[in-house]
Amino acid sequence: MSDRPSPAMDLRAEMIEMIGGCWSTQVCGVAARFGVPEILAAGPQDGAAVAAAIGCPAEPTRRLLRGMCSLGLAEQLDASRFSLTAKGELLRRDVPGSLNGLALA
Repeated sequence: MSDRPSPAMDLRAEMIEMIGGCWSTQVCGVAARFGVPEILAAGPQDGAAVAAAIGCPAEPTRRLLRGMCSLGLAEQLDASRFSLTAKGELLRRDVPGSLNGLALA
């Protein structure tokens, strides 16, 4: 018996990736627009502190931070603190090779 997924499963996985692509783009763009990578670059931050810094409600900001974690842009350290990853550094405006402008586009 083969361990390879069936063609129908391959198509399903491909379709999920296509649908989720928009979500990933939105997470990158919103994080870049609000300067979340720059805030996290200062060191681990509480989600509520990030929300206050960007002027957004705490719960939507927490969802954004968790979305960043799922994409490898940030890491959740405990129940409330988040840090920036090396991949997330690429969304900063102030680093060489920044992809911030592309994320905003």
